[in-house]
Amino acid sequence: MMRAGTEGELEFTPQYAPPEVITAFEAGQYTMTAEASSDVWSLGIMAFEILTDTRVFAPGTDMQTIQNAIMGHTPMPWEGPERAQLLPKLKMFKSDVMQCLDRDPKRRPPIRVVVNAWRHMFDAMSTKVTRVVSAPRTVC
Repeated sequence: MMRAGTEGELEFTPQYAPPEVITAFEAGQYTMTAEASSDVWSLGIMAFEILTDTRVFAPGTDMQTIQNAIMGHTPMPWEGPERAQLLPKLKMFKSDVMQCLDRDPKRRPPIRVVVNAWRHMFDAMSTKVTRVVSAPRTVC
């Protein structure tokens, strides 16, 4: 793991990698400076998956398919035909999540803005626990 602003070896999970990391990888650049905006993209992917209950890339999706979508050569799920079904699932969080998924890292929000927005998002999603039921005990 690298801290933002430090240079290191390029390690990533393709399904969650931002366009700038994919571009560096495609160019044969195996080191780069860590930027918080890359993490914002990855958080956006995870939030999209959690809120829509849909994987952006199915397990086993090949690297070329992932690269094509992330680089904008083919549509991501929120851009393609399934857009009409998926975006309403984001409800009031659509703007917060979609800003994180901007292909231009300079247009993604700063991490502190994301954390603050998501704190409100999770507060809104939480439900009040009114009764706790314990698990049944096994008698041997």
